[in-house]
Amino acid sequence: MQNNGFIAVGTLAVVVLFFGLRGFDDDGRYNPLREPEPLRVEMMDGAPSEIIISARRDGHFMLDGRINGRPTRMMVDTGASIVTLRESDARKAGIQPSERDYRIPFQTANGEVLGAPATLPALEIDELILRDLAVVVLPDDKLSTSLFGVNGLNRFERRETTRDKLILYTN
Repeated sequence: MQNNGFIAVGTLAVVVLFFGLRGFDDDGRYNPLREPEPLRVEMMDGAPSEIIISARRDGHFMLDGRINGRPTRMMVDTGASIVTLRESDARKAGIQPSERDYRIPFQTANGEVLGAPATLPALEIDELILRDLAVVVLPDDKLSTSLFGVNGLNRFERRETTRDKLILYTN
């Protein structure tokens, strides 16, 4: 019976330590809410050189871009090989796949789903514009948020990830 009390106290200590450490950012500052800083763009010679994205409290990196001038939020997902748009976000870009366009099978966390291939004319990330980006469109009920996949990440010269920040280098 005494071992159960010891195990309970030990478990509680581990949980408190885990959540307490998550409250510290990469610079060692205590921030229990870990509210992300807004997307920051470093400029060099009038052009974006770095895009700095802070992690959300849940550890995910969210990218705020614009499609046809309208805000579009995307989760950076290194497990997604291609930029994946929800139908509603694709419509912002003027992409409206027909039912027969949904022919390519994709494995998602929720199982297999059919997607429609397309090309996004332009995705704006602050001052940076990614043109002619291959995307796949999934029905809104199959995808909770659009994903910025590896083919989008590969448009950058390099990337660096820490616990709190994702830095995308343009040159």
